[in-house]
Amino acid sequence: MRNKYVMFGGLFIITLVIGILFFYFMPNFNRTPDYPYYGHMVGGWMMPFMMIFMGLFWLAVIYFLFKKLDDKNSHTPQSIDILKTRLAKGEITVEEYETLLKKLEGNL
Repeated sequence: MRNKYVMFGGLFIITLVIGILFFYFMPNFNRTPDYPYYGHMVGGWMMPFMMIFMGLFWLAVIYFLFKKLDDKNSHTPQSIDILKTRLAKGEITVEEYETLLKKLEGNL
């Protein structure tokens, strides 16, 4: 699972570096009299690239949010298995097992 985070983070960083390089080497059209209003997204050739970078950024944000929510609830099946093992060993009673099981299922 950690490999997914490393791969996704690496792709995000590579995309960010490519975007910065495009901005650094972007041609300067504002000195020509043919196109005096060159500026923020006015006919710029960077617009398609920045749309792709923006889409990748929001995909990364959504991915990490869903992953965080999924990680929060992923421990419950393992906890139920531990609870069953404790019941089988006799460490807890059936009443305690049922009470704890309801609490764990309530966290889902």
